[in-house]
Amino acid sequence: AIGSGVTFFDTAPSYGNTELLLGELSSDTKSKVTIATKAGLRKDRTGQISRDFSGSYLTRQVDQSLTRLRVDCLDLFQLNKPTQTDLADGRLFELLKIFQDSGKIRYTGIVVGSSESALACLRSNSVDCVQILYNLLFPEHIAIIKEAGRRGKGVIVRSPLNSGVLSGYY
Repeated sequence: AIGSGVTFFDTAPSYGNTELLLGELSSDTKSKVTIATKAGLRKDRTGQISRDFSGSYLTRQVDQSLTRLRVDCLDLFQLNKPTQTDLADGRLFELLKIFQDSGKIRYTGIVVGSSESALACLRSNSVDCVQILYNLLFPEHIAIIKEAGRRGKGVIVRSPLNSGVLSGYY
C-alpha cells in the first residue's frame, strides 16, 4: 500500500494485528504516513462487544496502541462512537486534551454515528477530526463536511462504497 502511495491508515485494536503490522514499519516510513487508531470497544469473555469510555480503560488503550505501533505519540486517536450522552458532560473532551497535553496523541478524533454528535464534537473545539458515514446512499452528512471545513477540522469518511454495495460487484 505504501509503495502505491497510500499515506493514511485507520486502524484499531479490534482490527486484528493491524497495529502490530504497522508497528513494524521503519521510523523513516512512519514519518511519511499518518496512522489513526481508535478505542472504546471492549470485548468480554463471551466475545460480546460493548463500549467503554472510562478514563482507566482509554488510558490503557492509548498506552497499548503506543506499544503496538512502536511510537511515542499517536498521530490521531479517535473515540469509537460515543453516544451524545457520553459526550454531554465534556469529560471525554477533557480526557482527550489530557492525552494531547501529555504528548501521547497529536490529534484528537471521534467516530460519530449521528449528525448531532458530529456537530457537538466540532463545536466543542476539543476535536481535530470526525469520522462519519458518507456515500451516495447516505449523503446527508455533507453538512458535517462543510462545517468541518469552516472550522478547519478534519473529516474521515467511512464506508464510501457502503461495504461494497456501491462497488459495482453486486
